[in-house]
Amino acid sequence: MEKKQAALIAETRELVAKRARQAKLAIGQGDDAMAKLAVQEKLNHEKQLQVYQEQLEAIKGQTQLLTEKLDQLKDTYNKIQQKKILLASRANVAQSMKQIQKATVSFHTDDIARGVARAEERILLMEAEVQAGYPFAAPLAKFDAAYSSYVSEEELYQEMEKLKKEKSPAL
Repeated sequence: MEKKQAALIAETRELVAKRARQAKLAIGQGDDAMAKLAVQEKLNHEKQLQVYQEQLEAIKGQTQLLTEKLDQLKDTYNKIQQKKILLASRANVAQSMKQIQKATVSFHTDDIARGVARAEERILLMEAEVQAGYPFAAPLAKFDAAYSSYVSEEELYQEMEKLKKEKSPAL
């Protein structure tokens, strides 16, 4: 609008200048009627020019107000966008925390602790059964081991004699 108004002002200035030249030319030629008509149009165009200039100033003021309002709207938009991003981030964090809580609640640590305690009781019971049976089993195992490693005196004497005989002929 400012550019259109500036073009209109420039056109009107040209008309004012043209009518002023026509009026001077008409006076120079002695044509008062033509000079009067040219001066009248010149004055009309000067008044229009003044109105157009006032309108241009008003348009410039409106343009400046609109520019300021646009800047404010841009700032507001940027703040809203930042807030939107922040809210989306907060929503993601809250949802993640909710999922973590849901996952940790499903573990039922009390049930797990009771299960471990029952397993420990069973293991202690098995160990106790083994220990309870061990005193009876251990003496038998000692006798079995002693019996299997026991060599009779006669077997020992025969082996010694055999070794002595083998050694004697070599001398």
